[in-house]
Amino acid sequence: MLANEAENSSIKVVELFSGIGSQAKALSNIGVKFEIVGTCEWDIHAMCVYDAIHNGVEIHEAVRDLTKEKLIKLLEPYTMSLDCKRPITNGVKRYTVDVLKRIYSAILKTKNHVNIKELKGEKLPPNIDIMTYSFPCQDLSNMGVFHGYTDGIARYSNSRSSLLWQVERILLERKDQGISMPRFLVLENVQTLLAPKHKTDFEEWQSKLEELGFYNKIYILKAEVMGSAQRRHRLIMISIFVNGYQDRIDFLKSFFLNEKNNLENPSIYEKAVKHPLKEFLKIDYKNEKFLSEALACQPNDTPSRRNIWINNPKLLDENGTILSSVRTITTKQDRHPNAGNLYFDMNNGKSKFRYLTPRECFLLMGFDDRDYDAIVDNNVYVSKNKMFFCRDKLIHLAGNSISVPMLENVFKKICDIDKGLRELPSANVY
Repeated sequence: MLANEAENSSIKVVELFSGIGSQAKALSNIGVKFEIVGTCEWDIHAMCVYDAIHNGVEIHEAVRDLTKEKLIKLLEPYTMSLDCKRPITNGVKRYTVDVLKRIYSAILKTKNHVNIKELKGEKLPPNIDIMTYSFPCQDLSNMGVFHGYTDGIARYSNSRSSLLWQVERILLERKDQGISMPRFLVLENVQTLLAPKHKTDFEEWQSKLEELGFYNKIYILKAEVMGSAQRRHRLIMISIFVNGYQDRIDFLKSFFLNEKNNLENPSIYEKAVKHPLKEFLKIDYKNEKFLSEALACQPNDTPSRRNIWINNPKLLDENGTILSSVRTITTKQDRHPNAGNLYFDMNNGKSKFRYLTPRECFLLMGFDDRDYDAIVDNNVYVSKNKMFFCRDKLIHLAGNSISVPMLENVFKKICDIDKGLRELPSANVY
């Protein structure tokens, strides 16, 4: 496994643009012994969901007795966001003390550096084994283009996707100060990085990593091939620190020539457990929790909503037929196009269908009921009638996440690469 077996140590992982922690979930699922030594996420909802899923909901002991005034003062230095698009402009003063405790506790417990623009390379620990960086895709995705986001990852565009270059800055700062490079980098994003409009910028990024001593391998992966009930295609790039050592380069060239190591090869997933869509749909409405969640995702009966039912896949139709999979989960379900809808006639004057619930979206991304319940069972009020984790925010967080089954296969392959590298003459030189 990816660890110093002689010392029986955990691998050290840093998650930049960490979201709700798909990487940590995948590593846990495949049984790797790991330690998250740093995260970086500025969305206050994402950081709190990450904490609830991976660390539990208990408030950090250093935070439990803090007053609202003290919490506001402690949180003021951080640049945080409510929507992943822009900083909170009026600070956090309007939040209740319970919400403030949840936010600050999450920052401490997840070792969150919050704003990647303010993260200095030396602030991350040495000897990082894996650094992941699933930077924003809005300026690359087809949906982003529809909304006018067309700058991609252009270095000086100041687009959200151009935050990629903050990763370069962090690595360069570490190099300048003689701090070791991460042994593996893992990029996840939309496959339009390879489109003609963005290809030159992406090739520049690959070249910069090569200059820093990395060997890059790119895959276009399909979650549904790996057993997922979601059709989600993503670009993954694994970058391995070779530092110019020819034995490492030769090993990697040979490794990737072997078809059994090709993550794009469907045959290597023949034994993968196939999970049909019906396993993820919560349509037992005798369960009051599932019924309540379904009702919250039932739209009003309007012409525009009827068109959503007509123009999108019917995951569950009037006859009870269930499709085998869904389209890609996005950050919104109450729109066209969406991942698909379910027939749901409650004779209550509303539409005769519903969207996927937030729980179903989380499950389809590879999380489980326990993860989701940890979030909603410990929800807090931000005002008299508004919860911190509302329906739309939870769907947004799921849509921004990464397919956990996909990452499981990526990390398994990294473990195979690491095993081979550790047998080379240069294994102990980093």
